[in-house]
Amino acid sequence: MKVSLVLAIFLISFSSVAMSNSSYTCTVEKSLICSINGCVDQKVNDHIIVDEARQTFSLGMEVTPITSSETLGIFRIFKSGNLAYTKIAPSDVEIIGLKRGSFVSVKDLMLISYVSYGVCDF
Repeated sequence: MKVSLVLAIFLISFSSVAMSNSSYTCTVEKSLICSINGCVDQKVNDHIIVDEARQTFSLGMEVTPITSSETLGIFRIFKSGNLAYTKIAPSDVEIIGLKRGSFVSVKDLMLISYVSYGVCDF
């Protein structure tokens, strides 16, 4: 219990230092389109760019404003409106198998979700 608490405090404090850059370039390694019928692989050909200084989120040619950003636990989360977010891991988290820069990006449209996974450079 004490070890877990110390680890959690370390990761939370380290995450704000590790994510102090203002721009993150993320390579999409896997992309899915999901609906009530399940998920289907989508062609991967894009990068995601999160620019905190300009408050923009870019996926391919689509650029949208970042409406909020926060550090929650060990993750840095960027929201674009009510229907899209990107969550980035600022450091390796061996306990759950995450590598530094791992991300998930989710965008909802009607009852369909577009989900991308990959790694960010920062």
